[in-house]
Amino acid sequence: MADGNSFNVVGPTHTYAHAGPETVTVTVSGYSGVLASVTGTENVSNAALSASGVPFTINAGSTFTGSVATFTDANASASAGDFTATINWGDGSTATTGTVAAADGGGFTVTGSHAYAHPGTPATSIVITGAGGGTITAHGFGVVSDVPIVPTAVSLSTTEGQAMTGVTVAHFTTVNGLAVAGDFHRDHQLGRRRDRRHRDRGRRPRAAGLTSGHAHLFARWHRQPFT
Repeated sequence: MADGNSFNVVGPTHTYAHAGPETVTVTVSGYSGVLASVTGTENVSNAALSASGVPFTINAGSTFTGSVATFTDANASASAGDFTATINWGDGSTATTGTVAAADGGGFTVTGSHAYAHPGTPATSIVITGAGGGTITAHGFGVVSDVPIVPTAVSLSTTEGQAMTGVTVAHFTTVNGLAVAGDFHRDHQLGRRRDRRHRDRGRRPRAAGLTSGHAHLFARWHRQPFT
């Protein structure tokens, strides 16, 4: 295109796959060969990203593996390999790297694996970064369910009038392989029996049972269940 003695060079249609600065070189040739060459920079902006978190459910102690986010890119040339994803699981653990894959019907999914030690509804955040430096954060949550524990009573024997302390009064198991002793607290009820002689004297009856980790004194011999 000419304007007096000035000329403009109009390039062909071109699509950049990624954002960022791109070097453009234009070479002008005439009848006698190369007349001039000029180099410039094309600044390619990031296309718009859109993302949302995917809720999930899992039992405490079990490993969740699945989708935690979906996202789309306005850049039709984008592929799964153009992105990385970092997953914050919302339970104070170290963030992990997610796997980005093309989704059926368009867009992309982010999947990851994680095991929660405790029940609750942790808030997740997934940071998605494109090859051109564009980022977006998806927010989601998980529903982590508690799992049952199975208690087993322990038979005890002692002598009346002698204190018992630090004895094991029960045993229990849980399918939560990440559970530790500090996750539990004891809340038990002692078996009780009224002593007729104490009642006749108007005194308070003594509890017939024992608390694990605490001393207890059986005032009279008898069999008495406790929970």
